[in-house]
Amino acid sequence: SGYTNGTFGPYNKITRAEFGTILARILNTNKNVDVFNYPVDITNSWAKESIIELISIGAISKNDLYRPSDYITRYEVAEMLYNILDLSEYSTVCPLSDIGNTVLDKKIAKCYNAGIIAGYTNGTFGGNNTITRSEAVVMMNRIFYSDMTTYKYNKFSDVSSDFWAYSYILKASRQ
Repeated sequence: SGYTNGTFGPYNKITRAEFGTILARILNTNKNVDVFNYPVDITNSWAKESIIELISIGAISKNDLYRPSDYITRYEVAEMLYNILDLSEYSTVCPLSDIGNTVLDKKIAKCYNAGIIAGYTNGTFGGNNTITRSEAVVMMNRIFYSDMTTYKYNKFSDVSSDFWAYSYILKASRQ
């Protein structure tokens, strides 16, 4: 939805709480969850309900600290997405030079082969890099929207029509 000052912040890093909230809003499962069984570090988080919803659908583990204020990495986002999607039909072979043969790397490879994630122009995934708001929007749209056509008005003063994620940002924005 952007910020109150009319910007989107396409290069801003995104926190784990922010990403969890975005993902929970999109999924909108409305599952009944055990509100007493969640990571202790989300007790006072503004994103508590969204994080609990992600636990209820298996996107994240209830046994690990969630670290809501930390920035989320590309590895962490890809793993959450892998956990909620059926990617069993996709290969674990990946051309990205920094993706190997660990369990996490195989999940990344399946996300890559499903077209959810992409690498950088240098041929790497950059899993430990924090994800930007633009990257998060693009990944979500690749899963949830097959048609990227949009006629929405660009309400963001910091997103120009030649920005690489322009159509993705507009498609996902609330008008």
